[in-house]
Amino acid sequence: MKKYRLSLIVLSAVMLLSLVMVGPARTAGLTEISPAAFYPWRTAFFGDSTVLKNPSTAFSGHYDIPIISTTSFETTIQVGMPAADGVGNCGPVVNLVRTWDCTNYDFPITTDLVDLSVISPVAVHTTQDDFKTGWTIVDKVPLSVILFEEIWTPTGGRLSTAKTPLLALTTESPFYGFNVIGSTSLDFDSSGLPHAAVILNKTATGEEHLVYIHPGTDNGSCGFGLNFQCEIIAIREDLGAAPVLHLTADDKPMITYYDQSSDKIMVAYDEDSTGLTANCGPGGDTWYCLEIIAGTLDPSGNGITYGDKPSIAIGNSAKFIVYTVSQVSTFNEINKSLHLAEYVGSGGNCGEERWECGFVQSIDTSVELINTAFSIQVDPLDYPVIAFSYQPPSSPEQCMDVTYPAERAGGNPGTWRRDFITCTDPIFDELALSDSGLGFIGYVDKTEKNVMLAIQDYLLYLPAIVR
Repeated sequence: MKKYRLSLIVLSAVMLLSLVMVGPARTAGLTEISPAAFYPWRTAFFGDSTVLKNPSTAFSGHYDIPIISTTSFETTIQVGMPAADGVGNCGPVVNLVRTWDCTNYDFPITTDLVDLSVISPVAVHTTQDDFKTGWTIVDKVPLSVILFEEIWTPTGGRLSTAKTPLLALTTESPFYGFNVIGSTSLDFDSSGLPHAAVILNKTATGEEHLVYIHPGTDNGSCGFGLNFQCEIIAIREDLGAAPVLHLTADDKPMITYYDQSSDKIMVAYDEDSTGLTANCGPGGDTWYCLEIIAGTLDPSGNGITYGDKPSIAIGNSAKFIVYTVSQVSTFNEINKSLHLAEYVGSGGNCGEERWECGFVQSIDTSVELINTAFSIQVDPLDYPVIAFSYQPPSSPEQCMDVTYPAERAGGNPGTWRRDFITCTDPIFDELALSDSGLGFIGYVDKTEKNVMLAIQDYLLYLPAIVR
């Protein structure tokens, strides 16, 4: 505790500076101010990180309920949300009372072996009568990629659960002899149907396949007897850590991935109106795989290289890709930074001039680069909001900030504002934004070995009147 308090004092300067540190970027001429930018961030203990793994957050239902999903003991998915009456069984403690409700689903190890190490971040879909949460995971018997869903009442009472096979890896499947690597990605379309992206490794050759899974009549492409279709988008020696899939407002898929074989940040989509020629997907000419930007390392190791997990976010009319850039030299001079690509249609400086790429924030200048975590969402006004970890020169521990264009808070165009969150070696996967643009992050505090909540505005226990 003394160490923690000392860290807060030492890093107070970091907190103040983080409010004004900026970097040049293009932000599509947005001028409206978001009230959400002015609400403070609060943090609170949620659980023990030696038990709870893979924290992921979202806002759900008509009441915009913040939820956090975690896994435990390799057999359990847990969903936590604020207790309707302020008295729960998990999460933050107020007046000696737990204030969140946690609901577990335990996969029976004798009959239902699963692999939760490749679990996707939680996806949410809301209807008039309920909302549902979903994840893609691997079922070991029979070997397959499956969708696990939970249906909830509007106020957060669980109604039912369901498992649906999406892609078979058994002998009758075209993907027999493949295995899932990295994390999977899931999104629901406007009808609540699942769409997923996975990277499969072909054991015999070592080649990696980026596969898009979507609803459709059974044609055997995912394995027979499944009401889904599977499309191989790209085949490379190395496709990075994980794909990220999101659907546009008209339910069109966009997938970001990293082609490590050629050090390229890529985006794939199945429809284009800007004159590009389809160059990937089934048949080699049904999808558009667009290089956003490519590395420039020379044989001696000097130049630019990129991180292996770019991420995409789609707003009402905006599309953004966030990625990391590392500038490396043979003299051990290393500089790692966060960059953003924004879809502009034409006249851009990257992605066949359809995208505009630019610097956002510095991350690290040490000899050994940190393993940066970051996540991007688009707020209701179409501003990009990015959570990211970084290594300040004055701190032995990594920190986490949230950054967004300064115009979102009434600042100068072309600059970025930073909100400080924590400096406790945070590990996180997903930033969530509410319908009003307020943020929520679940993260692992490596210093204290806890799962923590960081959330804007709301009191962390969220009394019943909010629900």
